Amino acid sequence: AAEKSALQIKARRVVNLKERLAGFDFLRSPSSANSSGSDSLLVRGTINDKEEGTEDERKHVTMDELLSTLEGGEDDSGVLGLYFSAHWCPPCRAFTPELLKEYEDIRTQRGAHSFEVVFVSFDNSDREFDEYYSSMMTPHTKEQWLSLEYSKSRELAKDLSEVFGLRGFPSLVLLNKDGIILSNNARSNVTKYGAGCFPWDIKSIQRGEEELLKKEEEDIESQRKQGGGTVVRRLLGPIGSVKYGADDRVLEFGNAFSTAVLDENVAKQGVLYYEVEILEKGSRYTIAQFGFALGNAFEKTNDDTGVGAGDNNKSWGVCGFRKELWHDGNSAPVHDPSSTFGWEVGDVIGFAVNVEEKNIAISKNGNWSKEAGCGVVFEKGVLMEAGGDGGGIHPALTSRGLKVRLNVQEKDFLFTNPTEEVWGAR
Repeated sequence: AAEKSALQIKARRVVNLKERLAGFDFLRSPSSANSSGSDSLLVRGTINDKEEGTEDERKHVTMDELLSTLEGGEDDSGVLGLYFSAHWCPPCRAFTPELLKEYEDIRTQRGAHSFEVVFVSFDNSDREFDEYYSSMMTPHTKEQWLSLEYSKSRELAKDLSEVFGLRGFPSLVLLNKDGIILSNNARSNVTKYGAGCFPWDIKSIQRGEEELLKKEEEDIESQRKQGGGTVVRRLLGPIGSVKYGADDRVLEFGNAFSTAVLDENVAKQGVLYYEVEILEKGSRYTIAQFGFALGNAFEKTNDDTGVGAGDNNKSWGVCGFRKELWHDGNSAPVHDPSSTFGWEVGDVIGFAVNVEEKNIAISKNGNWSKEAGCGVVFEKGVLMEAGGDGGGIHPALTSRGLKVRLNVQEKDFLFTNPTEEVWGAR
């Protein structure tokens, strides 16, 4: 009977919360004002180590302060995000820096009134909460979003997860001031589309995709007009997940596993060589499958399929972060006797295909030696199996969360392409 009564009480609380979504009234303190003098359960700021003469920097935030933050835009359409997360959850720790970056970009581009986030903690203790929340700072502006006061919101956090039907962490729920739920879990759309499609509803995503497609087409035409024969385009992955600047030759992969190809740089004979300078790694687990593909290896898609260079029998990829070779959807470890093969920021990786020999070779900072795990990594038999339609072979690069510079023209090379000795070494 006691258990049934407790469930009934919880059910009534959940119903009550649903009725209080408008105006974000559910964030109000149970009494008109708590001991801090605030009428809400919201806080912002870090906690200092308890040393004599120091004060906590964490302050309570009133409902008026929250509401005024989300007002002032032309259409008064500020969005509140409820971020359900916990330090003990690895996917949460991976997603938090990603969300912080998008939060910063949105507020910079659209104004602070456009977006505010409230952290709803599912940490196991005050200490875990303090450590995790104190780390939630935007990368450049050093802003911190809001949080529910941990000690006073344990019951509320659980009830809110019921209200929005959450099934796991991290989760991001978006609301407007009228209490309308824009998304029960915007996490996947944040990763897939980024700040450009905020607030990640159907209409915004559709509009954003149309704009991104148009920009992609304009960028490709601009690359062709510049001449030089280098045209980089997204082939696999969500619209906007690959960005290339022809002026600085910087190729940036977003948060989705996406593939860029240089299918106008085709080799039907001789040796095709290009370099990749690793400029910046993302906060998430870094993977890359860089190499080559035949002209008929892939069909263009705007979906995040998880497929890239090396994931079929007509493409070949190398990942120096995992020290793996990829072909036909299978991986094999790189033979690395000197343990120096791994890729890091600042490294320049060379990729070469010898069409006549039907071999693919790689280098690291100009070193083609087998002892460094480089040299020929895919041999004649593997390339012959792929067949082809006579369309030649071209560079293909798959990654996520990685920024690199492409050196495709001879004038931009930092090192030399492989000698005959490299192709002859087996």
